[in-house]
Amino acid sequence: MTTGTMGLLALVSGDAEAFCGTYVGQEGTDLINGASQMAVVRQDGVTTLTMVNDYQGDLDDFAFVIPVPKGLSEDNVAVVGEHLVRTLEVYTGPRLVSYSCEDFGGWERPEPKSTGHTPLMALPFALGGCASYEMAEPAGGIGLPGSEEADESAVTVEAEFAAGEYEFVVVSAEDGAGLFGWLEANGYSVGPDAEAMLGSYVEGGHDFLAAKVALDAVPAGSAALSPIQLSYASDGFGLPLRLGTLNSGGVQDLILYTVTSKAAGSVGIANYPQAVIEDECMVDLGEAAFADWYEDQLEEAFQASEGFVWFDEYSWTVMPQYAQEFYATQAPVCDPCPSAHQYPTGSGVTADNPLPDQILLDLGVDMPGLELDSGWWNLEPELSVGRLHLRYGASAVDQDLVLYTSGLSGTEQMRFIEYNRSMESSYPVCGEGWVSDEPGFCEYGIRPTPVLGLVSYGCSSTRAPAALGGLLALLGGLFVLRRRS
Repeated sequence: MTTGTMGLLALVSGDAEAFCGTYVGQEGTDLINGASQMAVVRQDGVTTLTMVNDYQGDLDDFAFVIPVPKGLSEDNVAVVGEHLVRTLEVYTGPRLVSYSCEDFGGWERPEPKSTGHTPLMALPFALGGCASYEMAEPAGGIGLPGSEEADESAVTVEAEFAAGEYEFVVVSAEDGAGLFGWLEANGYSVGPDAEAMLGSYVEGGHDFLAAKVALDAVPAGSAALSPIQLSYASDGFGLPLRLGTLNSGGVQDLILYTVTSKAAGSVGIANYPQAVIEDECMVDLGEAAFADWYEDQLEEAFQASEGFVWFDEYSWTVMPQYAQEFYATQAPVCDPCPSAHQYPTGSGVTADNPLPDQILLDLGVDMPGLELDSGWWNLEPELSVGRLHLRYGASAVDQDLVLYTSGLSGTEQMRFIEYNRSMESSYPVCGEGWVSDEPGFCEYGIRPTPVLGLVSYGCSSTRAPAALGGLLALLGGLFVLRRRS
């Protein structure tokens, strides 16, 4: 895929931590190769965008322009750490899971026989899970500037300021022609097709945020530019997607991470079609990489579309850690969760806290306090965290993105199970369906063992006290004798 993160909104010039299971990771795979990434937090009419900057090239060639609401000021713009969105990437990523019979309290028969139904105990635990999976990494690129003389009388510079390694300017314009000329004259080479589109944003009541890199402000040894964060109040909930298609080299991908209140629920896209990829099914990868196989599923769905499609890859209700501690509860926040070592440096992730509160706060989430004198019983601290994957060609983007909150919350994720013969009665095979000819299945109950008193269940083995083990064996024998009498 060809894209650049800022290019989506901007006109640019220039080992699983679970109860058990086997890690299926295939090192070096990348589920979002070439995809732009952006986090969108929406609460009480306020939208906070955090845009990952995946620019690759000479820094003195970097520049971008973004349509923004009227009144945007220095207080609404921040430069943040790269680890914020990267943490959401790891947390919400589609995963490949390895299950065995032991994960569900059973064991594999030496010679599987069909029962004609799926054993109830074979269904995965709704909240805990016993699994491992494989996650992913990001990358991309953008364009170059120019410089011409122009009449700047139709453009007003509303604000100029510096933050991080960037020099920002907020401008308003009377028409697209004036704005086009100002941008060209000031080193933002927007291309010949931009004027009409810029005019439509001016008519829609937008100002524009433009930025360049201050080379002397780039941290020594830095390999990437920092993400840029915008926060603003607005009645509408959407993203100006059209402008970013002007410098598109072909098909673009955008990974959109969303955070809303639980009451608002998961986020969807109102004005472009959604596609569904079959998941919760087994896949036999052989020697193939999971990322390559998953890319094939995305591309197949895209090719069947009219040039624009989006996928719901994750939606989970999350109770922040501070609320869990207050209520003295431990709410599941993913299943299975990534292990801490998969997260970026600075994330603060631990084995029992895969999505730290500080990450959410820094992304713009407002978390109300839970002090007893603040009426905490009327608050809803839970959040809905999601991940949407968009794939589109420039010619198919005729409208800006209209987002909506569904009011629905739940625990949905893209999860695929590594093929296991004994799981055939529990999961269908991706693209093929249920195995009908003598499907493999697991045996359940107390597993026979030559070690007296050893009872196997779930994802671990627990040794019962010797007397209890003998009693269980005795009761089992009496049960058999009684049935034969």
